[in-house]
Amino acid sequence: MADVVAELRKVTWPSFQETRYLTIVVAIVAVLMGLFLGAVDLVFGWAIERLFF
Repeated sequence: MADVVAELRKVTWPSFQETRYLTIVVAIVAVLMGLFLGAVDLVFGWAIERLFF
């Protein structure tokens, strides 16, 4: 247990501002990737419909 505490004391914890900023960045990237992958799915779905049905 003392080893765990010693290791945790070495950790550089982010500040509240850094945490908030990085959370917003991750949320924006996740939404953009979701929109991009959704658009790719729609395009491929449309292409498959046109080619095979």
